[in-house]
Amino acid sequence: MIWLGEADDDSDEAFTLMSKVISDNNITEEITRNLFSFYIQFVEREWFTRLWTIQELVLASQDPIVGCGHTWTTWSTLFGAWQKVALIEFTKMGMVTFPDSFNISNDDIAPSKPLGVRTSGIKIDLLNNLRASVLEKGGSDLRNLILNTLSSNATEPRDRIYGLLGMLTSSARQEFTVDYTRPLGIVFAEAIAHLFRHGKGASLLSGFQIMGPSSDSTLPSWIPQFGDKRLMKPIRFHPPGLGASGAGSDAVNGSIDEDLTKLRIRGLPIDIVVEKLPFFEGDACLDQLSQVEALAKKGRERAARHASEHPESRPYLTPFKTKEPLWRTLIANKAYSGAARDEAPESYRGMYARLLESHSGASKAEEADVEGEDDMARDYKLNLLNALPGNCFFVTETGFCGIGPDLVEPGDLLAVWFGAPAPFVLRPISESGDEHKARQGQGEKEVENMYNVCGVAYVAGIMDGELVDEVYCEDLEDDVLFVVR
Repeated sequence: MIWLGEADDDSDEAFTLMSKVISDNNITEEITRNLFSFYIQFVEREWFTRLWTIQELVLASQDPIVGCGHTWTTWSTLFGAWQKVALIEFTKMGMVTFPDSFNISNDDIAPSKPLGVRTSGIKIDLLNNLRASVLEKGGSDLRNLILNTLSSNATEPRDRIYGLLGMLTSSARQEFTVDYTRPLGIVFAEAIAHLFRHGKGASLLSGFQIMGPSSDSTLPSWIPQFGDKRLMKPIRFHPPGLGASGAGSDAVNGSIDEDLTKLRIRGLPIDIVVEKLPFFEGDACLDQLSQVEALAKKGRERAARHASEHPESRPYLTPFKTKEPLWRTLIANKAYSGAARDEAPESYRGMYARLLESHSGASKAEEADVEGEDDMARDYKLNLLNALPGNCFFVTETGFCGIGPDLVEPGDLLAVWFGAPAPFVLRPISESGDEHKARQGQGEKEVENMYNVCGVAYVAGIMDGELVDEVYCEDLEDDVLFVVR
C-alpha cells in the first residue's frame, strides 16, 4: 500500500475518473486535458521525489494499492489512465510517432489497440518501467537503476547506491557490502567498479557530470557527481543516435584498482588542446559566433603549418578534420528535439549564416528579422542556447575543433575510450615521489599515461566511431592504456 499524502482540490475527482478513462473510449477532450494537468502536478508530490519510496512500488509482488487522502486505486489503473491521456495530449503537441496505418480516433486509443511511440513524459513512466524490469527479470541492473533515479532525492548521499541494492538481481547484490562508515568516495567508486566489470562503465561515465580534478584526494576524478541536478548535462556532447566507439556501448573495457583509486582503460589518444574560447551565459553567447569562426580559422592555419613541418605526423587523421562544418559542431550535430537522437537538418546551415551575420555588428532591425524566422530557425537558435552557455569552443594542435565543458584547458588531451559515445578530456598529472619509488621498488616500468578526467567533449569528425574503425581496426595505431586517478 502506497499513500501519497493528503487530498487536494482535484485528487478525489481525478482518482474517481481514472477507471472511467481506461474503460471508456468516448472521453471528452476537457476530461483528458484536465486529467493530464492533474498528473503533471501530481508527480511533484514528495513521494515521487524520494529515492527510498521507489522500492515500495518496484518490489511489490502484487499490483500496489495507491492512496491520496481517503481515495484509493491500483497502480495499474493510475498508470493506465496516464498512458491514455498522455497519448492524446502528447499527440496534440506533436510528440508522438505513429505507424503509417494508424489513425487518431477514440477506437485507436483503446487499451487493446497498439499505441504510438511517445515521449516518456513524467516520473510515473520511469517508475513503471523500473517496476516492469524488476518483475520480468527478478531485479534490474545498476546502470538502469541509477539512470531511473537521477531525479530522486536522498538525505544520506550513500543511499544513492545503497538505496538501490534491494532492486538489483540477486547475483549483482552479492558484490556489495552495505557500510555507512565507509567514505562516500569509496561507496561511489565501488559502484562504478561494478559497472565496469559488467561492460557499462565507459558508456555511463560519458553521460555524467563527473568530479573532475579536485584538491580532495579521497575522491577520484572519474566519480560521478551523484545528487547534483546537473548530473546528466554532459549528454549534450553526445552525437545523435546511440553509437559508441570500438566494440560499442557494452564493451568490457576498463577496470578499477582494488583500492578503488585508479581507473585503467584502453583507447586512442587524439590530440592536445591548444586554445579555447569560453562561452557567455544566455543570449550573449550568440555574439561570440564571429570569435568562434576566427578561432576555427586560426586552428586550421596552425594545423597547416604543423602538417608542413611534420609531414610524418599521423597524416591518416587529416580527412577527419574537415568532415563536418562548424555549424554542426556547435550544436553537437543534433536536431532540436526532446529526444536529441536526430541529426541536424541541412536547413540549419542557412540559419547559422544569418545568426553569424546578425550578431556581428548588424543593426537591431536586422536582428529582429532573424527573430521572426520560421520554426526551424528558432530550433537552431534554441539548440545553440542549449549547447553553448557555460561551456567552451576549443581547437587542437593538429586541427581538430570541438565544444566541451569550460573546465577544458590548453594542454589537456582528447582521447577516445573504447565503449564510449564521446571522447574524454584528460589532464596529465605526475605521480608523487613516494609513488614513483614504490613502483620502482616493485620492478614496475615507468607509467607515463596518468591523468585526471575532466569530462567529455564533442569533437568534429570523430563522433561516429569511424576513427576507431579506420585507424585502430586497420592497424594504423595501437591502443593505449590510460591510468586515471
